Amino acid sequence: MSRIYFFCFFTLLLLAGCRKNELIDKVTVDEEPPKILVLSSFKGKVLDENGQPVSGAVVRIYQETTLTNANGLFEFKNIKAPKDAALVQVEKNGYFSGSAISGNRSGAQQYVRVTLMPKGSAQTVDASAGATLSWPGGLRINIPPNSLRRADGSTFNGQARVFARWLDPTDSALGGIMPGALMARDADGDEIVLSTFGMAALELSDAAGQELSLRDGASAEMQIPIPDELLASAPDEIPLWYFDLEKERWLQEGVCKKSGSMY
Repeated sequence: MSRIYFFCFFTLLLLAGCRKNELIDKVTVDEEPPKILVLSSFKGKVLDENGQPVSGAVVRIYQETTLTNANGLFEFKNIKAPKDAALVQVEKNGYFSGSAISGNRSGAQQYVRVTLMPKGSAQTVDASAGATLSWPGGLRINIPPNSLRRADGSTFNGQARVFARWLDPTDSALGGIMPGALMARDADGDEIVLSTFGMAALELSDAAGQELSLRDGASAEMQIPIPDELLASAPDEIPLWYFDLEKERWLQEGVCKKSGSMY
């Protein structure tokens, strides 16, 4: 499965934002509707942020997977995928997981482009001691002592690798590198469209690359910078969102509070 679930693998993207006058196409749902699948085909390309093709990337659409070729190209022919909006997931060692939402209708040929962000070098933290780490742009993450666990639920006390990156909400390239689209479902089950004041990508693993996450009842603190041009309009408190690959939507959990030029 992809490494961009909510807190599972701690490959996490947070979306802060959304004002009432920016909500559109609001639809109330009482329960999760069943997926309607149609047969269709997909072609696409996976690039890095410099526009160079990424070869050997794993591409997944619904229950089908393939690899990109030397030119970063991939293709699916006549596969079952969700009607109207199909999630295209991409993974490659050394990059944060990427995804995009593709329109989809029966018998159609869809074209998709996904841009992957390099993870860069990891910072390390002694999980038993905890630490506050910083990244370019002003992103800061505080990991408390004894707050991490392995996938089997056992407490992790070794050296954890931390990959993180701030995504500037004023960057014109943001739409190409953020997961999915700004389609969200709020706590009441309402479908909404979001705007953002800041995002951050974060991944935790042990030295062998095995996933780590926060143990039950533990919490970490993330401080996300607010760009100068958004500072005057930034509310004192806004909802916090995470991208859920299973539901293919941003989902709300918690809030962000403004402190100076940070959320």
